[in-house]
This record gives sequence, C-alpha cells and structure tokens, in this order.
Amino acid sequence: MQSCLKYRRRDLTFKDDGKNITLRCWERDLFIFRLIGSPLRGGFIPCGEIEASLSNDSLNKLLLKLFWRSKGGFAEITFGESVPHILPPLLRLIYKKIEKYTFLIDLTSSIEQIFANMSQRARNMIRKAEKNNVLVKTIHQPTERDLLIFYSMLENTFAKSRSRPPHRMSFYRAIFKSNIRYLFLCAQQGREICGFALFLYDRTEAFYIAGTSTIQGNKLAASSLLQWSAIQEFKGYGVKVYDLGGGGIPSIDKFKRSFGGQIVFRSSFFSQLSVGYLLMRVKELL
Repeated sequence: MQSCLKYRRRDLTFKDDGKNITLRCWERDLFIFRLIGSPLRGGFIPCGEIEASLSNDSLNKLLLKLFWRSKGGFAEITFGESVPHILPPLLRLIYKKIEKYTFLIDLTSSIEQIFANMSQRARNMIRKAEKNNVLVKTIHQPTERDLLIFYSMLENTFAKSRSRPPHRMSFYRAIFKSNIRYLFLCAQQGREICGFALFLYDRTEAFYIAGTSTIQGNKLAASSLLQWSAIQEFKGYGVKVYDLGGGGIPSIDKFKRSFGGQIVFRSSFFSQLSVGYLLMRVKELL
C-alpha cells in the first residue's frame, strides 16, 4: 500500500478500560492536511484488530484523536461489524455514521458445497457461460493495452448509471506495477474480450475491487463465470473469506447475493467537517 497508493502505515494507541489498544490505519498528506482511513475509499479494508465492543467513551476519544491527527483533512474508520453507538452532539458536527453491508463467502467449505450454496440462477448463469465457450484467463502482468481496454469498459459500465469509476486509471496502473497481491481475470469468447474482474487478496481474505463486461458479455453471463473462477482461485490459494464488496445498489446486490454469501453489516464513521470530504462532494457534483 505504501509504494502503490502513497499511503503510509500509522499505528495509533489508546486506552479502553485501562487496556492499551492499537489501531492500524493508513494516511497520506494533502498539502498541510492528512487523509486517514482505508486506502480504498468505498470498500472495507481491515485496519487492524480493534474490538467493536469499545466503550462509548473510548470510541469518542478515538474519533477525536483521529480527527486531530488528520488536521481537518479527512478521517475514516470502519468496523468489521455493526457498532451500536450514538455520537454525542460535538462529534455529530464532525462525524457522520453510516451502516454499510457486504457479502462474505466462507471459502473453508469444499468447492462443491460453495457451488451448492449459490442460488439456482447463479449456477445456471455459470453453466450458460461455459456452454457458450466463454473462457476465463488470468493476466499475471497486465500491459498498458490491457489496462486501457479494461478501463474503457469500466467507464462504459458506469456511464449506464450516469456516473464514473470511483478510481482513476492511474490507481489501477499503480496496483499492476506494485507488489500487492492481485488477481486480474479476463473473460473471452474466442478472440473477443467480454469482461474483466480485479481482486486484491492476502493470506486469509480476498476483496472484489472492480468488474465490467460488454453488452455481449452480459448476454453470455461472463460476470458470473468471472466470480466463480475467482472463488476457485482463492480456494486454491488457501484464502478463507471472500468479500464481494459493499452493497447498496439493488441490481448489483441481487447479483452478489446469488453467490450464497452471508450479509454482514458494518459501521463506518467519517469526518464530514473536513477538507477531504468537501473535495469528494465537489468531485461528485462535477
């Protein structure tokens, strides 16, 4: 993360009921300000082992400490589960709390059981893609041409909802040039590319970062086969959990839910009284 996304690791230690607790987070500078939180905005990236059962007083102190550390730039923390905490008046001016949810697939089961846990529709879509001779290959060292095709398709996908990809092309280029563990899959029918999918992973968890498919790829259910191929790859790597990413868009939720994952809710706190948040809002309006 440090070399790829220009973040540096920062460990913050605070006390909870007399015990020292260390929060691992990531930060980078923005002029005189700091941006603190997940390196991948919009998705959950573990930031260290921290209990969601912190006392209210300890959590409030932690949020203030993060805000002062950011110098008013941006501060964000997402817990691995839902946190039943109501912010006091002062912190409500600084922070906003939202509840996110994602879909987690347990990869410790057998590959046969994982397939059986999927919905009938998901299994049918995978078989449909295979029947139509859609093949998925791993691109171990993506070229600039691979990146350009992938990002162009990604832009077309987001354009359908009158939006833009959450990350610039330089973000993906940096990942491909880094030593971060990634899985980059391409779906093809013959010589025609019909879909891509990008994932990050470590020894225990894998995360879905981005995916796209053409109109023909949608007809061929290429996205379903890309997900199934990724699941099999991660199973082979010994990864224990696959995180399909945050929910919130009904049509995409339906697709992700079809793979049989468990819905997990998470609490996220981010500083709305900050330069970084203001810049993000301006970017959304442009």
